[in-house]
Amino acid sequence: MLKVDTILHPSEEEIVYLVDTLYNGFYGFEAMTKRDLNSVICGHCGIVGKVYFGDGNEKNCCTIKNIILGKNEAEDNVSLNNKATSQACSTDNLTTQDTTNQIMDSDDLDKLTSCLNDIRYHLLEKCTFAKSKLPFSINIEDIPPLIPSLMRAKELNTEVNKKSIYLKKENQSGVEGDAIIMSKLLRQENISIKDIDSMALELLIDLARSCKIKTAGKSQDLLRMDLRQLYATILVGSSACHEFVKSPGHTGGFYHVVCPHGTTVCSKFMVLTESVRDAADLWLSLKYPPVIFICDTPCTFVQHINHRDPVSANEYWGDKDGCFETPTINRTPNQGNNVPYITPTEFQSHQEQQIDNVFPYVHPLSKEKQRYVCGDRFHTKVNPHKSPLCLYHNINLCQQGFTIKTSYQESMNNKKNRRRNRSSCTQDILHHIFYNFLMNFYENEEVVIKQKKDLEKVSKSVSRDQFMRFII
Repeated sequence: MLKVDTILHPSEEEIVYLVDTLYNGFYGFEAMTKRDLNSVICGHCGIVGKVYFGDGNEKNCCTIKNIILGKNEAEDNVSLNNKATSQACSTDNLTTQDTTNQIMDSDDLDKLTSCLNDIRYHLLEKCTFAKSKLPFSINIEDIPPLIPSLMRAKELNTEVNKKSIYLKKENQSGVEGDAIIMSKLLRQENISIKDIDSMALELLIDLARSCKIKTAGKSQDLLRMDLRQLYATILVGSSACHEFVKSPGHTGGFYHVVCPHGTTVCSKFMVLTESVRDAADLWLSLKYPPVIFICDTPCTFVQHINHRDPVSANEYWGDKDGCFETPTINRTPNQGNNVPYITPTEFQSHQEQQIDNVFPYVHPLSKEKQRYVCGDRFHTKVNPHKSPLCLYHNINLCQQGFTIKTSYQESMNNKKNRRRNRSSCTQDILHHIFYNFLMNFYENEEVVIKQKKDLEKVSKSVSRDQFMRFII
């Protein structure tokens, strides 16, 4: 057996140089190659999917270095890394409506293209020159969601509005009460959180008790603080029904919305710990939100949107709160609700007639404004929700619910973990965003190519209609 003389072995520095050259060469090639997410939209769903599934993946993360955080988040991150805990958080700035839905102004509609162009510039610079002029950095507010331009109405990233003190496990237990019931009562009675400041003691006690907050021995100021903190968890998006986690010193992962056919509809890079605010950012960014959305925190998701964007919430579900009937305190939900238009297209006995001229908020296939948000069966069974109103989000309450599998997002997350984590664990923010953009493209492309080949067995002429669905 021939052995290479040790004097001919490359040094460690030479090996590192070769690895970096190949690594930068790959990304340089990809940066020069046009990849359009519009070309890999699911051929069955198009841009008008009826059923989507959402789930966060904290394992698909990277180092937090070179991400410019806001003042509060930077202080919070330092505190987290030093394992220090903060015991106070001001709630003076709480409002009844979240105004961050307009975070992307009209002059900056295509933030994804701008961000990718900046990333490509830095990748090509690394590939071409021995030394980069400037390191890549990005503001937390400027990280766009990965959504095909044909599918989005806006680009929302409200990461800066997460107050991480409420998302830490050690502080979650300190927020007392049932936020879902509180949200319901405030909307029913048309009470603003600002009204609490002028509310008489008797009314404060009555509201606190209804929200399952202990009142014995508490002053007016303490009751007001408890109610404000409970309301804050709604706007932040933390959930009493589901625990969100994050690796110290790393980003919060990715939130993915997927379709039943195996494509990723849209994704959101999470710098801070996951909350329902991430799912809401993507859902509200879509041009046509799905008729039914399956996620592991449906109750908190709906109440967050109710207070963040009450106009859209009123149009999409009104007092039904994304359920099959109006949730009512101290009443058990009805079984066997009949909602035919949530049935997936492939299980319908007749072809749906789409609407050509779609009115605002109306879904082109269901021809209705009404949207539904339900929990997946696994989390509903293994980790039952805490509030009694959460029971109304059970998909099994609907006759047509049994035509929908609710585990697509979990299986796709496992697939993404196998393909992505080996590389992402050592990535910086520059390569991490672009890598996940490429993986979304390639994984969708694999599915779409197979869809088209299957249709070409029936007809050689396969094209897309106005909603980007394959037709023959």
